[in-house]
Amino acid sequence: MTNWAHLREWRDTPLEDAYREAQYLQTKLELAGNDIISVMRGVSSEGHTADALRGSLYVLANETDVAETALTALMHALNTAAESVEQIALEVGATDARIAANSLTIDDAGNVEIQEWLRKAIGSVNVSTDIPAQTSYLAGIQLMYGEAKRAQAFVQATVDRLLQEAQETRDRLKSSLAEVVSICTNKRVSAEASGSSTTTIVSRHDVEQWGSYGPAEVRAIWDSLSEEQRRQILSSFPDIIGNLPGIPFAVRKEASDQNLQDFIEKSYSAHPDLEAELQRIQDEAKAESGTAWSRHGVISYTEEQAQEIRRLEDIREKRKAAEYLLESGGAVKFDPDNDSVIAVNGDLKTTPDHVISYVPGTSTDFSSFSSGITLLPEAIVAQLQRLDESAVVFTIKDGPWSTWAGEGANSSPNEMRERGERVYDLQRLIQLEDYGDQTQTSVIGHSAGVTKLSAAEALGMVVDESISLGGSYLVDDWVENPNTDYAHIQYKNDFINLLDPYTRTPHNRPEFANITLEPHIINGAIKGHIRVAQGPETNQNGVDAILEEISN
Repeated sequence: MTNWAHLREWRDTPLEDAYREAQYLQTKLELAGNDIISVMRGVSSEGHTADALRGSLYVLANETDVAETALTALMHALNTAAESVEQIALEVGATDARIAANSLTIDDAGNVEIQEWLRKAIGSVNVSTDIPAQTSYLAGIQLMYGEAKRAQAFVQATVDRLLQEAQETRDRLKSSLAEVVSICTNKRVSAEASGSSTTTIVSRHDVEQWGSYGPAEVRAIWDSLSEEQRRQILSSFPDIIGNLPGIPFAVRKEASDQNLQDFIEKSYSAHPDLEAELQRIQDEAKAESGTAWSRHGVISYTEEQAQEIRRLEDIREKRKAAEYLLESGGAVKFDPDNDSVIAVNGDLKTTPDHVISYVPGTSTDFSSFSSGITLLPEAIVAQLQRLDESAVVFTIKDGPWSTWAGEGANSSPNEMRERGERVYDLQRLIQLEDYGDQTQTSVIGHSAGVTKLSAAEALGMVVDESISLGGSYLVDDWVENPNTDYAHIQYKNDFINLLDPYTRTPHNRPEFANITLEPHIINGAIKGHIRVAQGPETNQNGVDAILEEISN
């Protein structure tokens, strides 16, 4: 039975080492299989001896296929387990830090309690609250106890979840290893391994099936392919792998470049003059409005006309976004049908000093990606480069993001939690890239993006640095990770500060280092809130403050 003491010892390094060894053996087997096939084809003689030789070579080729199948299954198992163990280890460290910081204790079985001294202290508060000299002390004890009580609930839920996930990880690995043994015993060969050739064409059907696997399994499949097969897949099926979790980011970016170009070309083919189409609908509506339009200057659209205008405007904005992304940093996800895009700035082919996820705020849509939303990430990458530091920044809008009301309302914690899951998913994919301990992971949230970040942290996201721009409220089940550095950056009098008396915000929480830009200048409350997420032309002070936090 796995307990908390065991989990403190969990590391993904042995699994990663075994994975690399399996990948090496897979490559060697592929080459051996190719050699055997070449020899088989070279046996042109007739007679019993030649037939026997061909039969022996066929048996060897089949054995190679079986071994390749087993190794691919082993890579699936090892990479899935490694990803899970890495996340568990990160969360165990964060949980132990939360326990120490909130006057809690935990036993080996995973039971979380408030430390005895604090329980005794709060007991004395209950019987001596009428002593004026102790008022300040007692208030402090009550505050500390309240924070500990809230943290206890969060930590206990986290511990229970991690113990359950750990047991599931062990069971899954045990079952997967049994499957590897079964492949070898029964000499089963997968479709991918049949032919035992590094030049075997991978079909669209095969690649589509990868969508049913988890990201770690997809990565294992990708790593088991030959370089020729990877190039063939990238060339033939960019529409699939450009949006497929588990494919390396650098490959997804290459695929997305093609997807962006295809989207633009198809859009222009279907709508060579969008503005003329929109003008035509407007002219028809004016004509139908007759004297009412002439007198009042108000166009009355039918529901059908209004829907068509919205459709054409949506196409226009997505096309503009695609054009901008293709000319700038690109994307590791471009899925206009599902309203999703993850833009990227920085070099994906080298190991960066910083990997940053940028979570924009309310009203972010596709048009945002053609109207300046990535100017801040671009500036961060460029200015860190001047400091001889490299960075990759992902700007995420994965699905409908957040609104002021209705579906996705930023006032709904449940809606923000749902979108926080997408941020957490992105962070898990960043971990899958295995950048190493020297790469610092940071997240930056603007406005409602901060709420999404707090939801992602509550789900288990662990990062080195978390930065709030302008800020918003934190979800109720958020508890700080003492190993994460938190900072809140804003211009003076940000209108979000009005939330401070009613809920927890980065501006009113001691966990966040508060940085006020231009404290002696009266910035407009809403203007300053918008400005803090802009590029260096209007927000150089904000960029400098972010760089200071990230570099330190």
